[in-house]
Amino acid sequence: MLTHLDKNGNATMVDINNKNFSNRQAIAVGEILITQDILDSIKKQSLKKGDIFTVAKLAGINAAKKRVN
Repeated sequence: MLTHLDKNGNATMVDINNKNFSNRQAIAVGEILITQDILDSIKKQSLKKGDIFTVAKLAGINAAKKRVN
């Protein structure tokens, strides 16, 4: 099981209390263009890779943990 997923497959934060403190800042901007077929698949949650929103949440959590220089 992945550490960032709970037993139901939902994205969750991981306890990082033992890590050293660091300042972080994140700025994100984006645009996604999709077809109606893809939108329908998202709504039906029938994509091959699973729930698109859980994948996006995991990506955001992992990006927030990366150090920015």
